[in-house]
Amino acid sequence: MTVCDVTDVDGMAAWLIGADQARLIDIVFANAGIGGNAAMAPLQGETNVVARSIFATNTLGVINTATPIIPRFVERRAGHFVVVSSLAGLLGLPHSPAYCGSKAAVRIYAEGLRRMMRPHGVRVTVVNPGFIDTPMSRSLPLVGSLTWSAERAAGAIKAAVEKGKSEFTFPWPLRLAVAATRLLPIRLVDAVLAKAYRRENLR
Repeated sequence: MTVCDVTDVDGMAAWLIGADQARLIDIVFANAGIGGNAAMAPLQGETNVVARSIFATNTLGVINTATPIIPRFVERRAGHFVVVSSLAGLLGLPHSPAYCGSKAAVRIYAEGLRRMMRPHGVRVTVVNPGFIDTPMSRSLPLVGSLTWSAERAAGAIKAAVEKGKSEFTFPWPLRLAVAATRLLPIRLVDAVLAKAYRRENLR
């Protein structure tokens, strides 16, 4: 197993191109994330250092994973990118503005990439997972009954990729809850989420 730093532009490019030269890559999973308690914002707000670190890994790390392979997939007119965003990328949470923003950027990047790659026969699937039972998620106070096991999540993502889905968001109750916020008055959503954030930070 090779370990790479996704924030290292040149290092990622060299490793990915070398891997593709050794054996043609047909699918790339672009998934990078600083999350969990490390991405939770205190009441006084996120520092510039923390916010930049989150974006450098979560957003630029994904881009650094995809861009070296894009021209190779285009040339072969084949390939599949699976870009992992998050349900948090669909809603700005006061608990983690930088994390939500970084994942929203990843989702929009993947949407644009999918539309850019379509004429070249290259597929792109965007995955927006909710809570998955990992050490990162376990560090959060918000994890509950809607958490999926890593095995269940992996199986569902695999099935979605094999079906060639453009986007896969799970679990559906959280997806529905996020969608509902789009139908409610913004002031109401702001007030409810701000109150929940303050209450959790004052525990």
